[in-house]
Order: sequence, then structure tokens, then C-alpha cells
Amino acid sequence: MNIFIGTNDIAGILSGLKQGFQAIGCNVTTLIKDTSPFYDEEYNYTVLRKFPNSAHLKNKHIRKIVEFADYKAQNWRIKTKLPSIIEQHDVFVFIWQSLQRDYADFKQIKAAGKKIVCIFVGSDSRHISAFQQEFGGNQQTWEKGFHEDDINHKIFTIRNAELYADAIFSVPDQAGLAIRPYDHLYLPFNSSKIEFKISENQPLKIIHAPSRTGIKGTAIIVATIEKLKAEGLA
Repeated sequence: MNIFIGTNDIAGILSGLKQGFQAIGCNVTTLIKDTSPFYDEEYNYTVLRKFPNSAHLKNKHIRKIVEFADYKAQNWRIKTKLPSIIEQHDVFVFIWQSLQRDYADFKQIKAAGKKIVCIFVGSDSRHISAFQQEFGGNQQTWEKGFHEDDINHKIFTIRNAELYADAIFSVPDQAGLAIRPYDHLYLPFNSSKIEFKISENQPLKIIHAPSRTGIKGTAIIVATIEKLKAEGLA
């Protein structure tokens, strides 16, 4: 079986799935739209934006123009490869987003009689309003961008998956906008890369290295560690 996996290697999911599928004899092709400093992996296709740091442009009008043109060019470069990619593969696994920003590739893949699997991993489907309604709590520490998220983009992403995917994987905290049942997502994990050692540090040393401190709950973790320190355990 020929399996295609794209388009972002978030939390090592893409790499983990690749290794798993290859271990059971499948042929795997990978494509990423964005690189990660955390993984030293090889991919079959790497189709990056030309101006990935455009979000830092201060003039919002210039930023929108640059990003529109940049995504358009990236979209086109992938589109030229799309017919051969669809023809050569049986199952398509998508992490974070599809090959085309308008999800037109989903319709083409299904028209070719191929299978689609969608994996949601966080901010691709989670919206703060739905999270608040379902879980409550205080989200004031969440970074500014989460409070300004366009809910329409999230819904568009989810509904396309619900319309075309043969299987969807997610978890409760990011599924507040979903209307179709999903399977629970378990992260692939290669334990051979971890060297186990029994720590004898006194006091215990704890490392917390989040990508974002607000939404990742750093304040709660720090408060917990302070309690442990007060008890002489950390």
C-alpha cells in the first residue's frame, strides 16, 4: 500500500506515522509545508513559503499582501505535483492542513477513489469560544492570537474534513466546533530514542519548556512546582 502523509510534522506525528507504516511494509511519501527546529528528519517533498516571517511585518496592509502572494505561490507549486501524487497513492493522511489552502485537493482525492485521514493537533481546529463553553476556566493567560482567531477558518477546516475524510482523529479540548464523531488521537512515540535513567538528584530537578507559556498552562505548572519546593521535594 502506498501512503502519503502531509503537511506539518507537529509533535513528531508525521515522522512517527511514517516509521510505523514503513514497519508494517507500506510505502510512504511525505510532504511538509513548514520545517521544525525540533526534528532532524528527511521528507520527500519540502515546499516552504518564501517569506515565512511575514507575520512580523508591522504594516498590516503590506503583511496581508505579502502573505496572500506567498501562500498563493506555495499553493501553485504544490498544485503542479498534485495529479501525480494522487495517482501514486492509496491513502492520504493530513496533519494540520491539506495540500491546497481551499481544500480542493480533498474533492480530487475522493473522486479518484482514494482514502483520506485527517488528524487535528490543536490550533488547526480549537477555538477559544468553544473551549470556554465546554470547559470553562480562565483563558486570560492565553496568548493574544488565540483571542483574535478567525472562527470561520476553523469551521471551514473542520467541515471539509467532516465532508471528505474517511477517518478523523482529535481530542476533546480541540473538538468543540466538531459535529461529526471522531476517533481519539494517540501520539506515535519512538521509545528507542529515549535513554532511561533513574534520577538521583536531590532535590528533584524539573524541566518545563513549552512552545507558548499561556495556552500550555505554565502558570499552573510553576505554582505546582512552588508547592513541591515548599515541601522540600524540588
